[in-house]
Amino acid sequence: HLVERHSQSVGPSLVNLGKLLGGQLGYVQPLVLAALLAALVLLWRGRRRAAGEDRILLATALPLLGAGYLLILIVPGAEPHWPAAGYLPLVLAAATALPRWWSRRGVRRWGYLGLGLSVLIALVFHLHVLTDWGVRAMPASYVPRYDLSNELVGWPQVARVVTEELGGFPAARRPMVAGCHYTTCAQLAFAARGRFVVHCPSPRTDQFDFRPGGDGSGRRGVDLLYLRDERFPFAAQTLYRCARAATRRTIRVHRGGRPVRHFELQLCRGFAGLRARRWPPR
Repeated sequence: HLVERHSQSVGPSLVNLGKLLGGQLGYVQPLVLAALLAALVLLWRGRRRAAGEDRILLATALPLLGAGYLLILIVPGAEPHWPAAGYLPLVLAAATALPRWWSRRGVRRWGYLGLGLSVLIALVFHLHVLTDWGVRAMPASYVPRYDLSNELVGWPQVARVVTEELGGFPAARRPMVAGCHYTTCAQLAFAARGRFVVHCPSPRTDQFDFRPGGDGSGRRGVDLLYLRDERFPFAAQTLYRCARAATRRTIRVHRGGRPVRHFELQLCRGFAGLRARRWPPR
């Protein structure tokens, strides 16, 4: 995974620094992040006289956070959640230190404010993901494909259409169902509920490569029913070697009265492996 990410230009930049700072503030929540980093400072200052447990926490947190921060700073394809494991020991350190500091009014205010902000963020997030309320409230300039919560909707509908399409083929000639990115493949596989198997032939290494038989890239002598997702809008013939390819069905997903997803089912006749050798394909 790291080798593939390093195929891009590597080195520190202001853009990478912005991703590092913005990603941590957004993922961890500013007040919680400040508390965890304060716990790290306390561990470092007391390292010479610390008990064995605190030394273990410091020795665990520092390399994990340092590696995560460094990779985000120098690798353009790095993601903000990579340092996440380094925060876990700091949660223990902060919880241990909190009783000693709780008598201070400023710490209590900080704690209650942080708790309230976390509850508010979680509430708004779950309302937006689990209901259509947020989408209905969006202005006319709302662009659905930039809202990642929309990636969670419509999958039962998509799986139903794929099942219907497969029913039109003889059992002996039923095509292999596939997507090109692990998020699409995993969502479709979960929605399939065992009605069909989903493969994920792609030049990118992901969990599907480690299944028995791999991700499907090595299959030959079959047709491929490929789900094209607008987030990864690559045509079947861009990704795969097909004798010919054609769109069979178009699927539109609505949420809150708005169209938020658009899929195409493309049939790749005579699938002969990958055409694209890098991700994303040129």
